[in-house]
Amino acid sequence: MPVKRLASDNDPITVVSELLVPSQSTTLVSAIPNNVDILSVDASGSVVTVNFSKEFNQLADDPEQQMLTLTALNNSLCAIEGIANVQILVEGKEYEGAVATMAQDRFYNILD
Repeated sequence: MPVKRLASDNDPITVVSELLVPSQSTTLVSAIPNNVDILSVDASGSVVTVNFSKEFNQLADDPEQQMLTLTALNNSLCAIEGIANVQILVEGKEYEGAVATMAQDRFYNILD
């Protein structure tokens, strides 16, 4: 179930950090697994690159959770004015699961 929260600013680091915070509801969990660390978040032009710890690779074991996490990242970051693309890295290397998942027809950006 998607939860809409307002970040304190439109900074990509703040937005990604908010996805780690569990909802106030006891039935909902954070979009990013709690054992995953954010190593870096960089914005260059219209691209945000998010680098996660190796624990992010565990998403490949659960395709549904992987899709939910990648969709939450993409939709949240692309909601920031000027951001059009999101690149996911794990320990500095391209996250292979993102390439396969984002290529599927059901992965999309929400455009206003």
